[in-house]
Amino acid sequence: MLLDDFRFWLHGSFNRREAIGNRGRQLLAQTWYRAFGVGPRVFANSIPKSGTHLLLRCLDLLPGLTRSGYFISHIHHHNRLQEVRDRQGQLRRVGAGCFVGAHMPYTPENARLLAEMGYKQVLIIRDPRDVVVSHFHHIQKRSVNRLHDYLASLPDDEARLMALIEGIPDAAVAGGVGQPGIAQEFQRFVAWRQAGAHLIRFEDLIGAAGGGTEARQWTALVDLSTFLGLALDDLALQTVAQQLFYRQANTFRKGAIGDWRNYLSAAHRQAVQRELGPLLGEYGYDIGASGA
Repeated sequence: MLLDDFRFWLHGSFNRREAIGNRGRQLLAQTWYRAFGVGPRVFANSIPKSGTHLLLRCLDLLPGLTRSGYFISHIHHHNRLQEVRDRQGQLRRVGAGCFVGAHMPYTPENARLLAEMGYKQVLIIRDPRDVVVSHFHHIQKRSVNRLHDYLASLPDDEARLMALIEGIPDAAVAGGVGQPGIAQEFQRFVAWRQAGAHLIRFEDLIGAAGGGTEARQWTALVDLSTFLGLALDDLALQTVAQQLFYRQANTFRKGAIGDWRNYLSAAHRQAVQRELGPLLGEYGYDIGASGA
């Protein structure tokens, strides 16, 4: 396990410089901001590959918020499943005005614990078809990812993409932690709505630089700052919008909307439609039964 941790530290999503920076942020979050911080504590949640860095950068740019240095993931890189209760000691020590990044699906217990600790919850979602494609590329590039060897064993990219759409059984993956199909993955995160989480779409937040629009981005920023109780004027929000699109994030690939059209075959599109059905339309992603 320690060897696996070390390999992830060397080659994982966070490089050594960023890891050291996060340690410093954690110390400040537990000391200075715990004693003198103001503003909300924010649980910044995301479906993996749905715009995590975009959301964290947005919160970091908003006046009145700062990174805590913590990121909490349900499926840890060496296959240890985690829930909020496993990290609640750290979460309770985070000071006011700090945000914690997360990949954490909804459960009643997770929701109860975060409510008890007074966290405001924000969840970013993305077109599930783009999530599949982004996840596919992410796994291909990272040998430490728990799904890498299994996908590499499949005959071609057509089969690899289909596996991420339909799901990978636990027994097929070394370590015994597979991958839910895209429908189950989407549903277990958007369920945070029932706990009062503020949902924000990647497609709205990304802005014109990523294929969205300035108008939708502006509305998303206003709604987010209002939800968090931040009294920000137009100039402050304009500054955030101008700096939000950022190509230097460690896991950045394209940051584009609709890239799935370049990768998903007719069979893939039909499988997504079969798996997700009306959920696409409910969240603004319904483009017809054909998926064209």
